[in-house]
Amino acid sequence: MRRVLIVAIVALYSMALLCAFMPELLGEWTTYYMYFIAAILLVHVAELGLFFKYVKKYPGSLVLSIFLTIIFGFLHWLPYKNKG
Repeated sequence: MRRVLIVAIVALYSMALLCAFMPELLGEWTTYYMYFIAAILLVHVAELGLFFKYVKKYPGSLVLSIFLTIIFGFLHWLPYKNKG
């Protein structure tokens, strides 16, 4: 299930990139879609502050862990919370 959600998030971000370069793609809905993506990113940044103790548990670099948290949110840090 986690992989399905990650693929869905990547699809959402890919669509946002297309909308950024081809705004006519979604017509008048492009603006709303971009606000939606911005809201998702803001929530993930807030998650970063709230759950930083789990973000630090990532075995790779902290910078990469922060980036992945901003992109994927709880899908990135939740497995490290469950590891104890």
